[in-house]
Amino acid sequence: MTRQKKWKKEQQAPTAPKPKAKVRRSNKRSPAGEAKRRERSRVYLIEKAAKNDEQSVVRLASVPSQFLRIKTSDKNAQKIARKTLGKFTPSSFQLAIREGLFVAPFPKDVFDYLPYDHPRQMVVREDIRQYMDFDSLCIRVLGIYHRMKGAGLKIPTVKETHRSATAALHFGTWQIARKNPAPTADTRKILANPALGDLARELFDILRMELAPVIAFLTKRWCPNSWAKQERTREYIVANSLDAHRPLLPLLDFLGAFFAFAMKEGSSERAHLDWNDHPDSLTWIIGFGQWEGANFCCPQLGVNIPVPYGHVVGCQTRRFLHCGTEVEFGERLTFTLFCDHILLLNGSNFEGPFRRDSCYYTDS
Repeated sequence: MTRQKKWKKEQQAPTAPKPKAKVRRSNKRSPAGEAKRRERSRVYLIEKAAKNDEQSVVRLASVPSQFLRIKTSDKNAQKIARKTLGKFTPSSFQLAIREGLFVAPFPKDVFDYLPYDHPRQMVVREDIRQYMDFDSLCIRVLGIYHRMKGAGLKIPTVKETHRSATAALHFGTWQIARKNPAPTADTRKILANPALGDLARELFDILRMELAPVIAFLTKRWCPNSWAKQERTREYIVANSLDAHRPLLPLLDFLGAFFAFAMKEGSSERAHLDWNDHPDSLTWIIGFGQWEGANFCCPQLGVNIPVPYGHVVGCQTRRFLHCGTEVEFGERLTFTLFCDHILLLNGSNFEGPFRRDSCYYTDS
């Protein structure tokens, strides 16, 4: 080394040592740490979507509060809707961007007074074809449904006048007017039917193994602080189900992504609230088939959100008024994936004992 190089080296200020990267002592983050990581990912996705297309993000100035405190009454909901929103038709609202990501996030300051596990947006829509082979799923689900109709499946004739001219079948687990979680009446009835039982089991297996993991992923992404209570609810069902219902637990275990689903043809054309859904969780709506129309309408947001083939939309259907526009033509089999209010309320307060070693429990 020459004298000049040696002198320059001596004159250079000593560099500070680089800080060592944090190393997790375990392979798994804590629930709070995982929620923070997912929240950063959610914010990044929203900013990226807004940069690519401003129409894909509708930023709310506040949380729509017309139905935050309301008695469980359809007449009361309609009265408040007429008073605060006036007369409207679903087709009169602005049409949102047709495909891809659409999200209406709440402003950051509202979370100072909202519950910790409150969803971070009013509504979100995503294309799930990037996460799964949706074409194959659609063909098989429709095939099973058509075979079920051929084997004698009957949709209830009782009209749900507050939401639609046609009724729906409800499958899965809930806790309506019961001390313990239990399969829905439609679930028990269809599984006991010799002509429909095997087809229903095939349908439940497909939803559990292929659709539920995607919905779980979306729930973790868009409601990072809500996932912990849904996992506890999954444990609560295992710990508190009656012995007579335990053989059905593996079949109805949708990995905590949802605990029940409604199945119907078409859409619900009348603005309503879903009283059985938990107010602080997202309900996911997905359609199977080929159709035109059936947009998801949010009157409080003032938009019609197209839900085309391969897309799913999530919304707080207990908090915000919603409906669907009519199916203009084609076939649309609609699945509404939700968490029962009472079930999730009891499950979120469940502290054990946990039974992960139970033969009735299915690990995700």
